[in-house]
Amino acid sequence: MRRNLRAVSAYKLTLMAAVMVLVFCAGLASYAQSTVSGTVTRGGIPCPDARVVLNDTSGASMTTKTDSSGHYSFAGVATGGTCSITANAIKAVPVVDQSVNVNDVNVTANIDLPYGRTPLYDDFSETEVDMSKWEPFNSVISGFSTDAVVSTTGGMLNIDAAPVRGGIISKTAFPKCGSYEYVLPKIYQGENQCFCIIKDKFSNYSNYFDLQDHAATSTNPNLNCWVDGMNLWQKASPCAYPARITVLKTGSHFDVFVNDVWLGEGNNDLVADDAYIYLYGYEAADATTGTVAYFDNIKAGAAVPVAFNTVAEARAAAADTPVSINNVIITASTTNAFWVENSDRSSGIKVISTAKPTVGQKAIIFGKIVKQNNEVALQADDIVTAGSFSVPAVAITGKVANEFDKAGATAQGLFVKVSGKVTEVVNSTDNTKIAGYYLDDGSGITAGNHKGLYVKVDDSTNLPAGFIRVGEFLAREGPMTVFMADSTTPVPSIITTKGIDYVPTFTAYNDLAYFASNGPATNITKYSFANYNGSANDVPGGFLKDYASGNYVSERVTVTSYNLAPILTNGANPVAGSDAEKYFANLSDPANPQWIVNFAGTPYAYNVPYNHWWMDITFEGLDPNVLYEFVGTVNKNEINGLFCSEFIILDYTDRTYACSAMANKINDDTVWFNCSDNSAGYVARWINIKPSASGTFRVRSQSYNVARGYALSAFRLRKQADVETP
Repeated sequence: MRRNLRAVSAYKLTLMAAVMVLVFCAGLASYAQSTVSGTVTRGGIPCPDARVVLNDTSGASMTTKTDSSGHYSFAGVATGGTCSITANAIKAVPVVDQSVNVNDVNVTANIDLPYGRTPLYDDFSETEVDMSKWEPFNSVISGFSTDAVVSTTGGMLNIDAAPVRGGIISKTAFPKCGSYEYVLPKIYQGENQCFCIIKDKFSNYSNYFDLQDHAATSTNPNLNCWVDGMNLWQKASPCAYPARITVLKTGSHFDVFVNDVWLGEGNNDLVADDAYIYLYGYEAADATTGTVAYFDNIKAGAAVPVAFNTVAEARAAAADTPVSINNVIITASTTNAFWVENSDRSSGIKVISTAKPTVGQKAIIFGKIVKQNNEVALQADDIVTAGSFSVPAVAITGKVANEFDKAGATAQGLFVKVSGKVTEVVNSTDNTKIAGYYLDDGSGITAGNHKGLYVKVDDSTNLPAGFIRVGEFLAREGPMTVFMADSTTPVPSIITTKGIDYVPTFTAYNDLAYFASNGPATNITKYSFANYNGSANDVPGGFLKDYASGNYVSERVTVTSYNLAPILTNGANPVAGSDAEKYFANLSDPANPQWIVNFAGTPYAYNVPYNHWWMDITFEGLDPNVLYEFVGTVNKNEINGLFCSEFIILDYTDRTYACSAMANKINDDTVWFNCSDNSAGYVARWINIKPSASGTFRVRSQSYNVARGYALSAFRLRKQADVETP
């Protein structure tokens, strides 16, 4: 019988194939019973969901799994004599010859598993199947075809079992101190494609473990598995391709995982200690068309990596060496990498990974040594983190960094602090943000033809163009890395994720239709959907500026539109004493108000069907835990004109209506007024705006009731200090 599997537990295992046998000192037979308990760790970090099996002197065999803290416990264990404990977990390696006396009522047996991994056996990337590893296998099966066709296509194994059953079997048997793993590819065809673990090649099918990709759909197969009639039925829901299936064996006990999520378990000695891998496809005996089975990335056995206690030792290993590094602290994290150091700050290394662990955590990392852009790095396969530690930067000069690198006692990977005068700023290819800059600390360091130590800004960090200027004095922290000066010369540099400093409160202004000849533009932005004269409003969005300091803030804006014509001229400032003057003029000298923006330009729509144009002002990067104020206005300066627009706030969590009292309120989200002649200076305003959970909200301009209208020509965004009243 065969039944479908359904996942009954969803937990993430982080370990692979390790066995540890603890032999407890033999003693006289005891009439008492003991409790044996302990913690399974890996490099000192608790290992949850590890399988632990105990065999005591009475012949009793017990099995359990560790909890979330890595703890396990057995009660009723016969004391005296020799007992054994076997521990097994995904991504670990064998440890043997540890012993503990078990003559007491309560015995503690802690187990520490170092890193390991299941090495690649065959990824089928060659043009043909490597028959030094495999051989045809189906002729010993009575009543089945013997002419299966095997090939490799697109980096996968293809088996055409024409018409009933056939495949290949490994020439080598793999030991019990390992797991068996394969990856189902995205392609699926036919009824069954099976991964089978067989005790030997001549006992027919009485001794095997079979994993079967069966039925369901092309993207969500069901998985059946059984051991000579011992079935793990109704435990596997359909799972999306590609699916990685792992069988982990601990003594006679086995666990089955799909994508490291536990499916089920069983006990059966017929799951061989040394087993062959059989890959095959089949359909029903009366099928007229044979299955085409697809396999990828078959793995088996256990490889012991080179374990290092210091980063410096790992850095000296040959390229592609599998290594594990213990007792390191995470110092910095970027999009595609993070950096670690030994706790004594003696050495560091770049870790290539898309994982973003928390800075300050202790880590154990398994992977292989690689070289990337002339820098020794660790390509991570597996990462376990715990705890929190302080990671202060080591202050160094550019010259020290350079000399370290020349001497071979490299500073690469160390978390450092550098300071100096900006000698050059390098923008991104589209000139919208800063890619890096050079800091000269007076030590005479150069990077190719450039003066100073290069500070690379991580690609994920938005540092707008103009935010850093030549001549400024800066101090920056980050890990030492390598920069290819002039595309040819590797020089030491640091990488930083420092973007824009947090500003408690700010007020930012943006002129959506700015004309340079019509007024000031100090410390404001000019983002817009259109550029009238080719010298302003060049981009539709970016970071806003704090008006008081002129510094950029972390909040951004993007302006988009539909069916709006180019910007018109002849707009005008509203009258003195209006709401517009209150919010858009500098009134520090009441006798001489200074407009912060000018209203010379006006975004407009003409002869567009009613409600068939709009302009959106979308804010992003907002702090969802604080409140903001938005104010916007426009004045086309058409005396007696009657073209009206409405303004709507959208995508917020909360807000308070605070528009001009004489404007026309539709509801708490919407207001309209005459934009042709708004010399009275009405404004669309909301306060106490709580952004969405993702840190956004937007304001839309659109026609009120005619086929013509004007969008907002300026806005102000202010981060509030507290809740305000209208």
